[in-house]
Amino acid sequence: MKVNLDPEGDLFYVEWGNPEKARSREVEPGIYVLYNSDGEPVAVEVLFLHRRAAFQEWLTVNVPHLAALT
Repeated sequence: MKVNLDPEGDLFYVEWGNPEKARSREVEPGIYVLYNSDGEPVAVEVLFLHRRAAFQEWLTVNVPHLAALT
């Protein structure tokens, strides 16, 4: 698992699979999920982190199949 917090880029990124050749989908404004060729989520990117009201607010985004990874 790879986690990156970039204050200068104002983004948060977490990767638990291989995002190479992954396709992204915006699931909420500024929140992207990357899916591998099998349609499984492999990473999440959160943009405009400073605009998020609370850490918990964007942490609870529902992503299909993500619950199966925990």
